[in-house]
Amino acid sequence: MAVELFSEASSRSVTSAQIARRAGVAVATVHNHFGSRPALLAACRAHLESLAPTLESGIFAGQDRLADRLAALVQAVFARHASTAAAMRWATAEAMTVPDLGAYLEGARAERVRLIVQAMAPGFDGSPPASMIALAAALLDFPAWSSLADDLGAPEAEDAVVSALTTLARRR
Repeated sequence: MAVELFSEASSRSVTSAQIARRAGVAVATVHNHFGSRPALLAACRAHLESLAPTLESGIFAGQDRLADRLAALVQAVFARHASTAAAMRWATAEAMTVPDLGAYLEGARAERVRLIVQAMAPGFDGSPPASMIALAAALLDFPAWSSLADDLGAPEAEDAVVSALTTLARRR
């Protein structure tokens, strides 16, 4: 219930009373179950994580060519963004003022960078240039996905990013 509320409005503006009302329980139940606001946010993040497509090195299984690895990476990251878009819009907007959200987003970014390096490593003798990693990270970040998906549509956004990364990798 809290996840839906946080997807509809700012996490700072959602009250325990609203969560309790949506869940059909007493406010005290919400407080007793979660104990604190950070614990409630952590539980919401864990719930979203359990529903979202996973991002792990297994996405590269059977992919030997750099272009195929980049396509697998973009597809997996964009699928995750699509599945968490409502909550991520608020999380991105509030990251500067809600430390737990900022830390979560930084951890998610670090995980994407790790996967970017794994995707590109075979095409760059194990060590992709920092500039390529940074460009890929920028193109795979949630705000970039959101803007591209809004402007181009999700499938075209995915194709455009795969094409851009593949082209950049060939120019090395």
